[in-house]
Amino acid sequence: MLSNLLRNYKVMLILGAVFALLTAVAASYEWKKIAGNKDVLVAAVDIGPGVELTAKEIVTKPKNKRDLPQDTVYSITDLQGKAPRGVIPQDTVLRQSMFKPMESFGAEGMLKDYPGRKALAFGRDLDTTVGDQVQSGSRVDIHAIITGAINGAEKKKTVAENVPVLLVTATANTQNKSSAAVVVALTPEEIDKIMLAHAESAKFLFTLLPKN
Repeated sequence: MLSNLLRNYKVMLILGAVFALLTAVAASYEWKKIAGNKDVLVAAVDIGPGVELTAKEIVTKPKNKRDLPQDTVYSITDLQGKAPRGVIPQDTVLRQSMFKPMESFGAEGMLKDYPGRKALAFGRDLDTTVGDQVQSGSRVDIHAIITGAINGAEKKKTVAENVPVLLVTATANTQNKSSAAVVVALTPEEIDKIMLAHAESAKFLFTLLPKN
């Protein structure tokens, strides 16, 4: 009977040692996991381009340091004077490469990304915004519809293809709708075609291209 008790006691000691070892390993793993985390800035909502961020658009979340790119953003102060280059989807870890200086925005600054092109504005309406779906960063084809003097016949032609949209502006003054515009970047050849069509009182229509 004594030998059985001793045997059981040894088994309990062994089990206790194994349990203690497993607990220590688990605790060590959790500690390494926690110690390996770092708070980073994450998009709390879908963030649009060209607007400097506020605390409303971002949230801080812990991420494993080993998974983070070198240009990860850890503080909103690192983004002062900068704005997103394009749309940043919700839950995306923010990176410096996603931003550029505020002075780079506006049509003049944005043209630096499109060498050889110039900015031209069209009145903002259903036809040029595809029902308000066109936005900064979109790509469009531009078509001209010309009503001829003879028999009222219409002539349709595409005057520019795969055109980058720089800005879609709106005015707070509803009495001055003419200031609402879609600003695009065009090559000199495309501008010539549009000017000729404009001289014929053409109506312009945009078609929205799918995202790459």
